[in-house]
Amino acid sequence: MSKIFISYRRKDARHEAHRLYSALCKLVKSRDDIFFDVDSIPPGVNFVKFLDNKVSQCEVILVLIGERWLDAVDPETGLRRLDDPKDFVRIEVKSALDRDILVVPVILDDARMPKTHELPEDIRTLVDFNGVFLRADTFEADVDKFFSKLPLKQKSQHNLPKQPEPPPSGIKLIGSEMGDPPDYFTRQCAASYEQA
Repeated sequence: MSKIFISYRRKDARHEAHRLYSALCKLVKSRDDIFFDVDSIPPGVNFVKFLDNKVSQCEVILVLIGERWLDAVDPETGLRRLDDPKDFVRIEVKSALDRDILVVPVILDDARMPKTHELPEDIRTLVDFNGVFLRADTFEADVDKFFSKLPLKQKSQHNLPKQPEPPPSGIKLIGSEMGDPPDYFTRQCAASYEQA
């Protein structure tokens, strides 16, 4: 089951979305913890139901908002994409809002948070959620910062420092009085010295 759902517009934030996905993959236990791209929708599947189901399985949805997120236009109809009830982004956001899933607007570089009157009525509460900023020049640091604050049930232990194993009984570790945990080499030397 995915824990994080990344919602974005391809013509608005394709590169940022890929970069975010790569950064998050280093912070979660498995790539399966992230639903990233609608390309994973199987052929012949009702995409509205599919997206709704995927969102329902997540703990949080990250809504990437770039400068073209709000005003992106469908070239075939000439209408704003957000005004289409079957717009992927609108479906994703609405599904999360309807289920009280944590929604995090991710504001990219010079983009801004939409105003209430600029959004379709069924996703207007998006503006009530506290957003985070993601800048190109501080990207990785920004990701680390907001990821650490996400209330996910389980997070990866990959980036946490390993705690030193306790020494065998009766063995005194060099440097332990100084308050710093000895490294592996020091531990081995200490063990050999004390047991000699």
